[in-house]
Amino acid sequence: MTEQIVFENELQRYYEIATKNGKRVPPEIENIMMKDPGYACLYASTILKQRWPEAESYIMKDPYWAMQYIREFIKGRWKKAESYIMKNPYQAYRYAQCFVKGRWKKAEPYIIKDVEILVDYVRDVIGKRASWAEKYIIKNPLRSVWYAHYVIKGRWHEAEPYIMKDPEAACEYVRWVLDDNKWPEAEPHIMKDPKYAYMYAIMAIKQRWPEAEPYIFKDPYWASEYVNHLCDKNWNLATKYMKNNPSLLYKYIKNISKGRIKSLEKYIIKSPKYIYRYAVNIIRGRWKEAEPFLKDNKKYWDKYCKNFEINIL
Repeated sequence: MTEQIVFENELQRYYEIATKNGKRVPPEIENIMMKDPGYACLYASTILKQRWPEAESYIMKDPYWAMQYIREFIKGRWKKAESYIMKNPYQAYRYAQCFVKGRWKKAEPYIIKDVEILVDYVRDVIGKRASWAEKYIIKNPLRSVWYAHYVIKGRWHEAEPYIMKDPEAACEYVRWVLDDNKWPEAEPHIMKDPKYAYMYAIMAIKQRWPEAEPYIFKDPYWASEYVNHLCDKNWNLATKYMKNNPSLLYKYIKNISKGRIKSLEKYIIKSPKYIYRYAVNIIRGRWKEAEPFLKDNKKYWDKYCKNFEINIL
């Protein structure tokens, strides 16, 4: 590891000397520099300002730097480098798009290993549905959504059984493919994730979604967003779903209100920990009604007294 760091630092020093002087370094240093694809490419670009044939056997082996070299000097297909470029899915996709200018079958066994890149390849290079690629894409619900949106430009019925089981993918499908219309078949799956249940309610249902509320109210943040946007601050919902969980109820009140919600305090008062937090962060002062419930818990009573400078002697 130390030798590698020293070697890299030496290359950087040689390159900086060359760029500062604006001229080539001695041949023995070039022989070292050409073996690093990055510095070789930069040296060719900034100092030689032309192809560097002696370094190409090293540059071509790094897909990223090979692509940089092609863009600057070769400006077309570089056959000698293709066996290396194709092994990097992203660079293979960009090479096919920019230089092959069409389907690059030899690279596809590597491109299919990255489904995100595969969708981009089909969209930007092939430009239409590719049945051979779909068997790989369909296994990834979120990428199936993008394939439906960008390539099929409509519903992809074969993929829907997989998409609907992933709440995030199902919501994205509703947004980008179904144009924010309801998708009843997916609702039993979406509702189980508080975040995406809330998003689906906003996008597709556009009103309260009672069936999903037991799940939404398991997360205080999304519960507060749900009440704020869809329920007109319906405190009864919080009572219904959170009354036995002071932790959730406290976080919910903190998210949704800038002050006290007295109708919910009778549930907070059951927990010494959240009596203390409620007093400190919501009331911002003593909560005298709750103190008899707090005194039996030495840890939080001591913290409470210290915070509000109560003399407990």
